[in-house]
Amino acid sequence: MILLLQKIIEDYFLLKYIVCPLGLLLALILTYFLAKFFITEIYFSFFKKRLNFRNGLVIVLTGGSNGIGLELSYLLANNHGKDITLLILDVQENREQINILNSKCSKAEFISCDLSQQKQIEQAFQEIIDKYNCVDILINNAAVALIEYFDAMTIQSFFKAQQINLLSYMKLTHLFLNQKNFANKKDKCILFMGSVAGFQVGLKTSEYASSKFGLVMFNETLRSELKMQEKYKEVKLTIINPYQVDTELFKGFKTFFKQLFPTLNAKKVAQTVYSSLIQRRNIVFINWHYEVFIFFVSNLPAWLKDLAGLITLKDTLNTLAGKQQKFPGQAAQKSLQSQ
Repeated sequence: MILLLQKIIEDYFLLKYIVCPLGLLLALILTYFLAKFFITEIYFSFFKKRLNFRNGLVIVLTGGSNGIGLELSYLLANNHGKDITLLILDVQENREQINILNSKCSKAEFISCDLSQQKQIEQAFQEIIDKYNCVDILINNAAVALIEYFDAMTIQSFFKAQQINLLSYMKLTHLFLNQKNFANKKDKCILFMGSVAGFQVGLKTSEYASSKFGLVMFNETLRSELKMQEKYKEVKLTIINPYQVDTELFKGFKTFFKQLFPTLNAKKVAQTVYSSLIQRRNIVFINWHYEVFIFFVSNLPAWLKDLAGLITLKDTLNTLAGKQQKFPGQAAQKSLQSQ
């Protein structure tokens, strides 16, 4: 009898002081994210000023020759072709793409640029300014991934990947904000292609994840700074944070809980980028529950994060390969691919 009474007291204590408070906390957190999602959707869908493409906007898209950038270029051309000039910055031209874009756009052009080289970025941007007077929308999309453990890659490759994934974004943004003909009546937007990898630990992605993490903070800091300066108050910053996308950047990636975290289609991601650009959004996750997941994971203790990573990414360790591609002018470098 005494043991039964003791068990009842212990069960009551567990239910009242542990299970119920944790359940209530979880319900409050989920309610908050759901409310935030619906309020955000209503605001940006019905009340937020939209981007006006009817002013002949000049759009620069980096890494636009394949993957998400390729799909986005077609979306822009199909919906606003006659009102825009679309300029693709990449290392390798997609001739078929440029022909299609030129059939739909008032002007489309490929500009060869190695985004790991600041001199080339400066020259390409100056060429654009000389020819088109100004840039109205800057879409920083290009990225590479070295699918390898940090100690196994060369430090030169690591630095070069950072140049493309993060520093080229910063360089182009700096050039964009300091162009001479910046102050005009046209809308101005800067879009960054971020990633859930900027919030979540991955495997063999030290240079990719660290660059995306840096991009998140750069976006946050820059947005605050621009709001404090009168001439930049109308500049809109947007960062898109997709999960695994079905491009060859992370070929062989295995998704844990496929129903909850499916591999995203590049066309769907491009559509989200396009709609977020139109609606002038701020921070965008492809699905709202990804943000909830990141919230919980980022607040776990280190040992629990490691355990979660071991469980969810164990298979990925053996299958993740990326695309076997070399940096321009560099020998025997593994797994590099534009986003």
